[in-house]
Amino acid sequence: MDLLQLLRNLAGAYPAIVQFLEVAAYAAGAWMVVMAMLHLNRSHGELRPANINNNAWIWQLSIAVLLFSLPSFIDTTASQIFGSAPQNPMAYANSSFDASGPLLAPLAGLLQIFGMAFAIRGLLVLRAYGVHGMSGGNTFGKGFVQIVAGVLLVNLDPFLMTIESITGLKVGAGLIY
Repeated sequence: MDLLQLLRNLAGAYPAIVQFLEVAAYAAGAWMVVMAMLHLNRSHGELRPANINNNAWIWQLSIAVLLFSLPSFIDTTASQIFGSAPQNPMAYANSSFDASGPLLAPLAGLLQIFGMAFAIRGLLVLRAYGVHGMSGGNTFGKGFVQIVAGVLLVNLDPFLMTIESITGLKVGAGLIY
């Protein structure tokens, strides 16, 4: 089996992988809602420890809302970056990748899945930063960069077209176009 056949076979599983990532984001969001309620109870209860973070529940609840609305969050972030969001960023229908060759279309789908995973990971890093502070290397900048990188990977086609229109260069030296 060659690489092209492997990518074609994997491309058939992309919708299921995207659904799995969305369900994982919903489950993580539900877990964060429960943890936010526990933090709220601990921070405002009678037996409040001195080392509790009073704002942890706000961070957890905010990130939970973003995880529950992950596709809309990615669309909104993309519309802020590019001026208008694609109608369905997880489908490259009529994109420049379809006409570029048999290898790049399945590879673009794989990059979109990585982008969605990066966006989820960035939200989880922001949650860890809000709850635990900067311990363990979790910083606001690290989470923010992962979210932006994920959104750019999900919207790879408009991103590359923007880079091409700004610089006037063919992005990818013929690999993409």
